[in-house]
Amino acid sequence: MGDRGGGIRGRAKPSAYSKRRKAYIAELDSLLNKSVIRYVGSDKSIKIGFNKKGNSHLADDVMTKNLGLTKTDLPKLNDYLREAQYDGSSSLIKERKDNIVRFYYFKDNNKNVYYNVAEQANKRKNGKIDKSRFLYAVTKY
Repeated sequence: MGDRGGGIRGRAKPSAYSKRRKAYIAELDSLLNKSVIRYVGSDKSIKIGFNKKGNSHLADDVMTKNLGLTKTDLPKLNDYLREAQYDGSSSLIKERKDNIVRFYYFKDNNKNVYYNVAEQANKRKNGKIDKSRFLYAVTKY
């Protein structure tokens, strides 16, 4: 018997959601080489970057939540984050598999959202811990 329905292997057409999500992630790709330095209290500043994992999560947030952000806002998130007001941080209650240990929160009064910045702690072979921070999520307030 032949393959009548187009088959499953590699021939399935991407859904409209999948196509739209891919376009949103493409808009965020311009941020992969950008970063923002932000003051987070106690004479401490952190460097916040962007990565593929965070961008994927951001695309989902903007597409599925009513945040008031559009696809054209995505490449500007570094500027929005730069202007947002620091609103605290929190350690995690339970351990995560992705090594995220803390979140920093920045409030954008123009867009009425919080930018949630993840802090990831990765342990090197020599025992030293490298911390990286990246924009992980956007939530409404």
